[in-house]
Amino acid sequence: MARPTVMTPDVVSKLEHAFSMGCTDLEACMYAGISKAAFYKFQEDNAAFKDQKEVLKSNPFMLARTVLVEALRDGDVNTAHKMIDRKEGSKVALDHVSSDGSMTPTIVQLIPYTQDDDAYSEH
Repeated sequence: MARPTVMTPDVVSKLEHAFSMGCTDLEACMYAGISKAAFYKFQEDNAAFKDQKEVLKSNPFMLARTVLVEALRDGDVNTAHKMIDRKEGSKVALDHVSSDGSMTPTIVQLIPYTQDDDAYSEH
């Protein structure tokens, strides 16, 4: 007589729930109360489940993107800056002032050199 499977509909449902929260395989197995070996055997025998697992694992990222897009649509400037900085790197000049404000950077202004400037230089 064959041994009963641990992969009951309740266990599969728990696995799907865990994966929809972005859990790893190990975390999902712990949540569902099964061994990794049982999980991998089930996954090996059920290709459709393996594909569904990958889709479910992307769910938290899709939710996060939805929140970001909604914030952008609402005109959230801070979110816009953060997204641009992440995508393109920080291209904004930093303010180099000491924490107590006592030291500020020296500003050097460059002016174009002309031949008339030689008349004032010491030779």
